[in-house]
Parts: sequence; C-alpha cells; structure tokens
Amino acid sequence: MEQGVVKNSHIINRGGQDITIALSSALSSDISKAEEIKRAYGLKGAPEDSRVAESILLSLGNILAEANQTIIAYQARENKSIGKVVLTGGGALMPGLEELARETFKTEVELANPFSKVQTPAFLEGVLKKAGPEFAVAIGVALRKLEEKS
Repeated sequence: MEQGVVKNSHIINRGGQDITIALSSALSSDISKAEEIKRAYGLKGAPEDSRVAESILLSLGNILAEANQTIIAYQARENKSIGKVVLTGGGALMPGLEELARETFKTEVELANPFSKVQTPAFLEGVLKKAGPEFAVAIGVALRKLEEKS
C-alpha cells in the first residue's frame, strides 16, 4: 500500500489449512487435533514432539518463500523498499510466525489490527486486538460499504 492505496497484490494458493493438513499427516492425527496443536504451539513446537515445528516449517517455508519472491519482484520493479508487512488471517496468529516472517522478509512485520479503525468498548480492546487478523477482510469490507453510503 502506498498512501492508503493497494499498489500490488498476489494470491498464494496455500495457507493455514494446508499447514494443518500436513501437520495432521505428520502426526497421524485428525484435522481438529492438528489445528489445536498448530494454534497452541505453532513454530515454537510441542515440547513432547519435534515433528510439530518441523512439519509446520516445511509447509510454511513454501508460503513465505513465494511471498518473499513477490516482495523482491515488487521492490525491483518499482525501485522502492517495502517498509512493512502486515499479516492477516487466522494463520497469522500462529506462535512464531511473526518472528519467522520478520527474518524472511527482512523488514518490519506486524499483525493486522482492523479493529483500530472502529470504536469499540475499552474492555474488549485486548480480545479484539488478538482476534484482529482473523477479521481483517470482514472489517475492511464493512468499512468500505459504510464509506460508500456516506
């Protein structure tokens, strides 16, 4: 984004569900258990099972590599540096992802906080900030519709 305008977008046809499926296969567990483990431990890995972090990293490595290639191509094409990457979606909340993304992209990385654009009760601030990445698209669409009606 530049001055609030999206300058480039790219779809990566892999994501959190692919990571969960790979983890389920590696652990020989059902999808719901793999999802719980991914959300609880992520790249930090389960203390009792090294396969957790390894499996997640294998799947995530491809996603981050493709994202990084997109960033590098944009920087070369526009002759500009990317100042910040904002992570969205439920997978953005996976433990360890923000740190790995920062290392991979070599720039500032933060979790989306779409609720910062709307008024909310103060007692919900922590909950909404934590859930923010999962609701980024929904909040963006709602705000756009409200803007159109103004």
